[in-house]
Amino acid sequence: MSNANWLSTIDGSKLLSQITLPGSHDAGVYSDNTVAGSHKDVTVATPFVSASLVRCQSLSILNQAIAGSRFFDCRVYLRSFPLKKVIDGKLTKEQKVPTLGHFFKDTKEGMGGGYGGSLVTVINDALSFVRAHPTEFIILRFSHTKCTDEVADALEMIHDAHDNARYIFTGDVNIAQTRVADLRGKVVMVFDGKFNKQRLTQVQVKKHFQSLREVEYKQGRGLAAKGMHLFGKYADGKAAGNGLCTCGGFASSDKIDKVYDKSVAAVRAHTEHTNDHLCFVYWQLTGGNVEQNTMHATKGTHAKMDSFINDVVRFAMASGNLPNVISHDFVSADSCSQVIALNNDRKALMARVVAADIAAQRA
Repeated sequence: MSNANWLSTIDGSKLLSQITLPGSHDAGVYSDNTVAGSHKDVTVATPFVSASLVRCQSLSILNQAIAGSRFFDCRVYLRSFPLKKVIDGKLTKEQKVPTLGHFFKDTKEGMGGGYGGSLVTVINDALSFVRAHPTEFIILRFSHTKCTDEVADALEMIHDAHDNARYIFTGDVNIAQTRVADLRGKVVMVFDGKFNKQRLTQVQVKKHFQSLREVEYKQGRGLAAKGMHLFGKYADGKAAGNGLCTCGGFASSDKIDKVYDKSVAAVRAHTEHTNDHLCFVYWQLTGGNVEQNTMHATKGTHAKMDSFINDVVRFAMASGNLPNVISHDFVSADSCSQVIALNNDRKALMARVVAADIAAQRA
């Protein structure tokens, strides 16, 4: 099953805040064996840490997109590689490459966890996908990122190379209120508030100058021209005017009941919100072997996805405020299809719930 073009069925006049997207948690830490003879495991764990504790996906970014995911959780750290090279008259013994990862303590290099694919590979995968599928878009959300200078340098390099700028969203707007038609064929990149490096043409911006632009950062302006948008959390009934804002709560638990309750509470709260931000559901268990927890036959998030979505439909249909992103581990065409189904018309959604209730009564 391929969901490579599922957004083609969505009315382009709808706002982003009016649709539901499958999302990938820790999208860049994966082992992809879908291509015959080419098992690509990019996970490199730090000493005393098992890869099973940090690997969250079984597909590359490109193949996650083909499976249907459209919102990618990306965390960037500096991974060191041996390199003997003279730079500016000084001998450099290592090269630090911005790389996605999953770590238990956030530092520039990450501590206690593992690395995944490089930042350049991730963005090139995303660009390749939207080039090949012009009805689609991809959102990359960067968080837990301390190496902001290195990330900004890499992003500018990618933006300015070839015709990449054509496929990178640069609208200086509230992205949640942007039409699907205006997002098609684009990679949308959003960054948390710590990513505040202002870039000017042929000028290396100094810290004292950055402080003069602080208000501009908070308004979500200044970086959009290069495709770097600000990401924020919905708080006190307000959303940021520019960039992308989300509501939602993270359970931080390895118990499915707690994750279920937290996710339901987030969707319930959103039924009373306006459409200036997205409702983000963290549908993932924390701690232990990620794949075993996710894929457990009765207690895993995949096993519980269907009943969770039915509950969401039951109480969210009246307001029309369904969740906008359901982020999960080990995304697949099947798990994404369950989320995509939330974009069906109201009659189809209600028929789904009625069928589930009848089946439960007969069981």
